[in-house]
Amino acid sequence: MVVAANRIFFKDPLTKNKLISLFLSMISIYLLVGFKFENINIIGVILALASGFTHSISIFSMNNSTLKNLNNLVSVFYISIFAGIAIFTATAATGNIALPINPYTVTSLIGIALISNIASILLLMMAIKIIGPSPSAILGTFEPIVSIIMGIILFKEAFTFSVFLGTVLILASVVILSKEKPEEELQIEILKEGNEKVIEQ
Repeated sequence: MVVAANRIFFKDPLTKNKLISLFLSMISIYLLVGFKFENINIIGVILALASGFTHSISIFSMNNSTLKNLNNLVSVFYISIFAGIAIFTATAATGNIALPINPYTVTSLIGIALISNIASILLLMMAIKIIGPSPSAILGTFEPIVSIIMGIILFKEAFTFSVFLGTVLILASVVILSKEKPEEELQIEILKEGNEKVIEQ
């Protein structure tokens, strides 16, 4: 979604490396997650698509020129504050507020907040500033590999051939994308080619 929207709305160059990386990452996700098309829950599919759509919006927002010039820590602070207010309001309105009842739960929630939310958002913003939204979104498919490795180590989950093949494809997409030039350089090259054609005419 991020790659398509970036191409449609921001005229981002859709290079061969990006297309190959995107194709490989999509196949790898299918292999890693192990989708089964029997008894598909339509509501679940709609929610997953909505999640991808809203995530792509957040990535584009982070690529906004105003946010780019803002300190990453300041951006994460405001994102966390407004997210907390929104979630508290929603849970209060539905009567689903549940306070942690023991130190273990509190510690787990703090760890999730720091690592899974604040750290991940901060690192994503840094990546978007350096390599742009499309490569950042494609490289985000590396997430299932980490989850699977942790599952194998902590929960003794099986390491199947499909998991191995999916991991290899994601690593291949990362290698291919790493050879991609930064978006700013690509745009400069496109402008130069356009100017050269105009001069020749």
